[in-house]
Amino acid sequence: MEPFASSIHIPIAVSTSVRRLVHGGHLLVAIIFLVALPLNAYSITVVCCVLLSLAIQRYTELDLVTRVGAVLLRSNDQWSVVTQQGEVLVASLVGSTFVSPWLVIFALKPQG
Repeated sequence: MEPFASSIHIPIAVSTSVRRLVHGGHLLVAIIFLVALPLNAYSITVVCCVLLSLAIQRYTELDLVTRVGAVLLRSNDQWSVVTQQGEVLVASLVGSTFVSPWLVIFALKPQG
């Protein structure tokens, strides 16, 4: 019997609790810098950098959700990325993976 004879479908979803944690952490740091430091160019620059980091994180999250619909793991370690338009792209696993009960991180590189 071939392992993973049927494909494993991994849907892409953004956890609302993780999103709240990340956004809350960014806003908390920005508020702490505004309250704890005197209002000068340094504190304003730090707050702007924190807010820019938050904006980049949010843009990346939305970009991933709008582009990728799911990831498929097929037999013999064959990975595929399914776009929101239904296009299936063959991909290979690069680097290392991280797996926990709440989070899975892996890097896929499209072939071709």
